[in-house]
Amino acid sequence: MSIKTQDYQWLVHAPIPQVLLRMTSPMVAAIFLLFVYDVLESQLLSGINLVSLTALGFTVPVTTAMVAVAIAITITTNTAVTQTISQNKDKAPEVIANSIVVGLMLTSLLALLAFALNSQIFRFLGIDYAMLPDSFHLGPRPKLMPLIENYMHWRYLGWVFVVLIWQINSLLRALGMIGCASGLFVSWMLSKIVLAVILFNNLEYLYVSPIETAALIHLVTDAIFALISLRYLFRRLQIKNWQGIKIKPFKALKRMSVVGLPATMQQLFTPISITLLTVLVVSYGQVYIAVLGIVFRLEALLLLVPMVLTTSLPSIVGVNWWSGFGERVKTVLLHSKLLVVASQLLIALLLIFCGPTIAAWFSQDQQIQYSIESYLKIVPLGYIGAGITIICQSSFNATGHFIKASALSFSHRIVLMLSCCYIGLELNGIEGLFFGILCAHLLSAALAISLNQRIHQMTE
Repeated sequence: MSIKTQDYQWLVHAPIPQVLLRMTSPMVAAIFLLFVYDVLESQLLSGINLVSLTALGFTVPVTTAMVAVAIAITITTNTAVTQTISQNKDKAPEVIANSIVVGLMLTSLLALLAFALNSQIFRFLGIDYAMLPDSFHLGPRPKLMPLIENYMHWRYLGWVFVVLIWQINSLLRALGMIGCASGLFVSWMLSKIVLAVILFNNLEYLYVSPIETAALIHLVTDAIFALISLRYLFRRLQIKNWQGIKIKPFKALKRMSVVGLPATMQQLFTPISITLLTVLVVSYGQVYIAVLGIVFRLEALLLLVPMVLTTSLPSIVGVNWWSGFGERVKTVLLHSKLLVVASQLLIALLLIFCGPTIAAWFSQDQQIQYSIESYLKIVPLGYIGAGITIICQSSFNATGHFIKASALSFSHRIVLMLSCCYIGLELNGIEGLFFGILCAHLLSAALAISLNQRIHQMTE
């Protein structure tokens, strides 16, 4: 099999607005549905009781870390494939096959480790303390650990399928099959949404708890679409002689680690930040944990445009950069940043008017509603900064500047986020926490722009 030149050559010759539109627009619905499902899952469990919502809130740092690993493996694969098809496209099938094998091996090992350490992970998050001071006055603490175990054990089992779906989708996009990649992603998420609505409306007929039902929905749909995606990729590659492809996972792992280790650390900074923020609010009560779980899921949805751009920018920037079109890369990033600023301003304005309705949709609890309304008024303007940071970090990875990408991610999610949130929380409770998130995002954008300018000055 040989990768056809026309599959990617247009990326370096077509007008930049056309490239961005063609590469990004097919993934809008896919990524939107991905984030909508996370929000829907929170809303469905909030309708059961506050205990289920709190249990789900505790799992957010871990499930975010699982997705972070999937994205890190995807970034590693995408970088290897785009570099290969730009420089030696005949080697692409072997790189693709070895990348998939390495991804499966790593995820399986991590899933087994996480399963074995599940109790210790949630004890670190404060599950023994229960993080619920108000429960001492209102009766016994709710037993959250059994609910969390019922949810996480199934999620660990399905982790490998999630990684496979993300990885194959990225491969299809890198090979120019944007519509196919989007179609698979949309079908995956629509199936999950439909199944969730059906099962949660018929819980009385099920023999498992609501939170375990939520986990099984993930497992079933992820497994089915991982196999569908794998079969589709092999069919599109049209590899007739598999014996000609040498599977050397350890050699591939060594090569991929150059990109993979920094990419993994970058992606893990977000769940680490969420974990530490969860521990930070431990003493403020059950409502804080529930609200934090909702907020972090809403954040992904409100950052839809920059997140969609990260599905296309690695291929666009990578192919142009490795083909020697540095000025074109600069123009692509400028267009992307302007798009992020315009979209996030529009979203922030809409949320000013829609905040109360959104908060009421999540919960009837007055304290939760008030907290979500405050979040929707304070934080969304900061997502302009978060979006610019995401764009710059994605471009740094695609152009091989992994250290700068890692430094930006660490500064954003660990140094700035934790310090600003701690100060805000101490000064003004949960509203102060939200102002801390706002400041961290804006300061991070300033750092991202500075690093981006420095890279381009070095190449001129």
